[in-house]
Amino acid sequence: MEEVSFGLLDNVVVDDSLRIFSHALVFASVSAAFLQELVFGVKAKYQRGELKHPRLHAAFSVLGMATAFYALFLNPFGERYVVAGIAAVFWVLFEVKKKKGRVGGKTPPGGS
Repeated sequence: MEEVSFGLLDNVVVDDSLRIFSHALVFASVSAAFLQELVFGVKAKYQRGELKHPRLHAAFSVLGMATAFYALFLNPFGERYVVAGIAAVFWVLFEVKKKKGRVGGKTPPGGS
């Protein structure tokens, strides 16, 4: 057990289960936000008006962004490296998807 200062909540005792839960929450929500765009192409479908559940996808995106903000700026457990790693992996995946989807030098409609 170690003591972590949260500003207003001084002398809060944090055990490893809270740290593991925090890492899992950050990993799952940020990955889900990126995966929905990678797999479903949410942005292009939304722009074309073909998205079946826009509120659900918006909720995933907001949850991912809020969790990333928490991990980058507010969390004392060091999840900023987790968020940076997830962003780097998905950046590479999006580049691979973009290169794989090109036909004749053009990006297909709806491609990112």
